[in-house]
Amino acid sequence: MEKGSWIVCVPSDTLKIYALRVGGETNEFYMTTTNDSWSNKKESKRSSAGVYNPDNGLIYALKGGNTLEFFSYNPKTDQWNIELDVGKPEGTPTKK
Repeated sequence: MEKGSWIVCVPSDTLKIYALRVGGETNEFYMTTTNDSWSNKKESKRSSAGVYNPDNGLIYALKGGNTLEFFSYNPKTDQWNIELDVGKPEGTPTKK
């Protein structure tokens, strides 16, 4: 996996694992269960970190690369949403 790729486990009635593969023209986003097969999910925004929030069932992703962009993914609807930009420490260079 390229730098910036990540894997998130989403516990539910059926355990699901989501993986983002970074690189090339697009970012490939996949999901698998315990049946040893992967399925394509909606193409993601370019991101470098991901985390699952069990309280609301969303996966959150930071874009990385000195940007402030922050996204959420809803596994139930297979939709990405743009969230408010994250803050930055004073004096840190960023790009939009």
